[in-house]
Amino acid sequence: MSEDAGTLKNGNQENSNRKMNNLITVGKLHFAIVDPAYVKGLNHYRWFPRVFRRCVYAATHIGKDENLRVMNMHRLIARTPFGMVCHHVNGNTLDNRRCNLENMSKKAHTLLHANNKIKVKFEKTNTIGF
Repeated sequence: MSEDAGTLKNGNQENSNRKMNNLITVGKLHFAIVDPAYVKGLNHYRWFPRVFRRCVYAATHIGKDENLRVMNMHRLIARTPFGMVCHHVNGNTLDNRRCNLENMSKKAHTLLHANNKIKVKFEKTNTIGF
């Protein structure tokens, strides 16, 4: 193997390791993508998949006893205020990088998806790749 090929292989391996460092395990089958700065803090929680309207979100339990509640990872990262919605710009609900999250009003979020209704409906019903 030439020196250049070895360098390229190591470069790809480093790139792959960097991407793996941005993943948080969500249950047994899923992974969420996050910014490297958030990985250490998010690993303190046990994340599980939460299905809502046929989309999988990363969620955890926060609080104790009577104050126990479910918190979605994307709302935690984006610091979404109560009464607002955290929108995933690229549509991937497990891509929780800060650049992919946008806080908006419920009305704006509804209008955004109403304008993309045909596209979203097609993507969700398209389960075999055609």
